[in-house]
Amino acid sequence: MLRLLSLVFGMGALALDGNVSKVFNIACVIFLATAFFTVIGRLLDSDDTFSPSISLLRSTLAEIAAPCTARGILEKATSKYPLIGVSKAYACAASKEEVEREYGVFVAEAKWILKEKQDKSDGTRLIYCRGRIALDLEIMSRGGQTAVDIGTYWTSDKGSSRYCSSKGALLEKAGDSYRQHITGS
Repeated sequence: MLRLLSLVFGMGALALDGNVSKVFNIACVIFLATAFFTVIGRLLDSDDTFSPSISLLRSTLAEIAAPCTARGILEKATSKYPLIGVSKAYACAASKEEVEREYGVFVAEAKWILKEKQDKSDGTRLIYCRGRIALDLEIMSRGGQTAVDIGTYWTSDKGSSRYCSSKGALLEKAGDSYRQHITGS
C-alpha cells in the first residue's frame, strides 16, 4: 500500500530510503491544514444570521407585478447553499425603457434600494436590496419584444452581487426615520 501511495504522490525514490511514511505524514498534515483554513475562511466570509424560506422568497416575488402582459412565464426555485432564490422569466411587448421605468416606480414605492446597475449591450441588470433579500432584475431587448428575468434571492456569500447585509437594512430604517422627520409624516 505504501509503495502504491509513494508512486501516486511521485515519491518512488523516497520509498527506497524508507522515508515515505514521514513524507506522507507531512503531506497529510499540509492537506488537512489547508482544508481546515479553507473551511474557516469560508465561514468567516459568510453571513448566516438570516436565512429565509423559499416560500418567503416566492411570496416576495409574487408582490412584484409585471408592468406588461407577460407571455411564457417560467418560474424556478434555487436552493444551493449559499444561495436561495426564486425567479421568473417572461417576455412582453412593451419596450425595454417602459419596462425599466415601470419597475423603477414599483421598487421605489416598495422601498427596495438600488445596490448595483450593470448596463449591457442588449439590456440592463439591476440589483436591489430590501433588508437581507435581494431583487435581481434583468431587462433585455430581443427582437420586437422585451425579455425579463426577475428573482428574489438570499445569499450568505458576502462577495456575491446578490448579498444584502443587515447593515443595509439598518440604513434603510434610518432613511425611513429621516424621511419621516423631514416630511413630518
